[in-house]
Amino acid sequence: MKRSGVCLAKILSTAAAAASILWLQSAGWAQSLTASANPPSGGAGVNDSYLTGSGFPAGAITGATVHFGTSCAAPAAASGPVIQVTTQGVLRRFEFLIPASLNPGSYQVWVSGTAGTTAFNTVTTPSCSAITVTASVTGTASLGAPIVGGAVTLVDANGNTATGATASDGTYTLSSAGLTPPYLVRVVTASASGAFPAHTTLYSVSADGNASTHINVHVLSDLILRSFYSAQGIDPDNAFSSPTGPNAAPTPVAVQSLASLVIPAVQLWLTDAGVNATPGPPANGAINLISSPFTAYPAGVTPTGLDAVLHLITSEIIDPGNVTSVTITNSPITETITPSYSSGDVTLNTVTTNATTHASTNESFTGLVITSANQSVVSGIDATLVNLASIVNTHGSALTGAELLPIYAPDYINDGENATLGAEAFAAQIAGITVYSLQVQSLNSLNTTTHVADVIVAYNITQGGVNQSGTIEWFFQLQSGTWLMYGDQQIASLELGVGGRHYEGTGGNFVGNILEVGVSAPVGTISAASVTSSLSIWQAGNGTTNTTNLAPEPTQVSFPVNLENFGADSVPLLPFPQYVVPTGTPFTFTVTPVSGPAVQYTAHTNADTTETITITSPSATGLANAHLGSPLLVEWTLPTTFTITSIDVDGVTFNGPENSSSTLECDNDVNPGTNATSVYITMPATCGGSPVVNAWVRVSIGGLSVSTGAWFFF
Repeated sequence: MKRSGVCLAKILSTAAAAASILWLQSAGWAQSLTASANPPSGGAGVNDSYLTGSGFPAGAITGATVHFGTSCAAPAAASGPVIQVTTQGVLRRFEFLIPASLNPGSYQVWVSGTAGTTAFNTVTTPSCSAITVTASVTGTASLGAPIVGGAVTLVDANGNTATGATASDGTYTLSSAGLTPPYLVRVVTASASGAFPAHTTLYSVSADGNASTHINVHVLSDLILRSFYSAQGIDPDNAFSSPTGPNAAPTPVAVQSLASLVIPAVQLWLTDAGVNATPGPPANGAINLISSPFTAYPAGVTPTGLDAVLHLITSEIIDPGNVTSVTITNSPITETITPSYSSGDVTLNTVTTNATTHASTNESFTGLVITSANQSVVSGIDATLVNLASIVNTHGSALTGAELLPIYAPDYINDGENATLGAEAFAAQIAGITVYSLQVQSLNSLNTTTHVADVIVAYNITQGGVNQSGTIEWFFQLQSGTWLMYGDQQIASLELGVGGRHYEGTGGNFVGNILEVGVSAPVGTISAASVTSSLSIWQAGNGTTNTTNLAPEPTQVSFPVNLENFGADSVPLLPFPQYVVPTGTPFTFTVTPVSGPAVQYTAHTNADTTETITITSPSATGLANAHLGSPLLVEWTLPTTFTITSIDVDGVTFNGPENSSSTLECDNDVNPGTNATSVYITMPATCGGSPVVNAWVRVSIGGLSVSTGAWFFF
């Protein structure tokens, strides 16, 4: 019995120890990954792979991250998010994109995250999977259908090359081992595709600085690359043959700046295809025209996404080396893009027409190409933007103008505000936001004598818990080695807009163009303003004239100072087609300050349209048909020749004659979505306590740089 008791004690002791070991394993040593990722190799920033393992805690896995190291031990050389986690019995499978920042070589990969409420990290096991990171360039070549058997040549920053051919789906893969980005890519077609003959040459360029990357090749990438060289007077074919020195490929920021012109030029088609395109890195559902993978659909298959746009490009005319026109057609709409180049500038002029209605829209998008000669300007302004972001994030909601003043030039003037007022107003707008990024997206212009740069800055921020991305135009000047906020150096802001109008109801049935001009400045700083142009479009008694004085308008409440406004409209309505205002038409504004001599500024139109819309409901005149005090259905048609960015529906009522100074105006406006064609709006039966005696409804539709609208007068 004694011996048996000893044995039992040992057995119990051993069992307890085993249970303890088992508990420790389940808590911290249970996760085990397969020896190799699947697939075991791939290009950085290009290919996906998978980690497979067992022993993970129970519960849904969240916040999973893969980590890469030269050994199965921290610290990691790079990390990236897990795209998707799938469960196969006791196994978990983690999909990830190999980080673009990894250099070619052999790595160990581990995964961390939370399963249910339990955190895990397989590097503590330690358990890792091996993966080999290769250097490769992949892409898709399309002319609206896959380019099959096309000859692909990649050339790097030092003139080294790699060659291959496109597959049946238009894709290609080239090894970039030992090559230095940025890369240029050329595809020469082996057979005809639509209106494009065999031996058509298309170019593209890497949109980032990664050794492994994705580079699509299509007409839009060709327009980007050729425009870069054409603006400098360099033949793209010669540059591709020797892309060093002055022929060097554009940097990623230069590619981004050109894409910021191409995207709005083709925005109508991108919007129709449901494509959200960005000049920068793809994020939040937005794709990059060059670096985002897409499918090239063969003939007979309905294309989607980017390829749906590429299928509509019917021609690209090259003469010689330069793109002279690109035509995009989806009957009855046709757009022609006509690039022009001058002293480093790229201008994409667009004309979009509707063959059924004969309406047309002209727009223009201009920017300065970023080269080695002006890259230091971009870098210097980016440094100031980094400083600005740091100031904003550091001070948070306590931010004031005083903290921002160091980035303002002492002689800053912007629309009549000096540095102190400008900093105060800006601080009031942005206090409490979180800045994730601020960087130069493109250069509108650069004066190398005065060292003044007009730039478009891309931002990514969070305000009020909402993430926002967009662009803003700022002016900088180099002072004492630092690029400072300089402003537009104008004592007033200028408005110059051209739009179509349609008057209906008791206003008759008239269509035409109207040109709206305006000047705004801090109250008490200017006394008068006028505008002059070569067009005789301003009312003068019973005739017209080239010059008009701008009339005072209501004061605008604004921090830190209120603004007074002066404005005028051209003679309503300038009939089509003889009064289409040519793109680039100059208008000279003369602004008279309260003290000192008058100053002049010149602004140019960059868009015009003959497209008008129609209000289809209401259709009956008479105040009773306005249904005052009750919902009124308003319906309208949409324009077809420009991208819609906003729709505003106004119900406007008056308690007396519109031209009487004693009459009060009461407005009610609604902003439906950009695809909306109807909305209910309620106009009041009284205004200022008196019965409404007159009313009208207005539908205004805005585009990137143009607008149109319809007025129904009861």
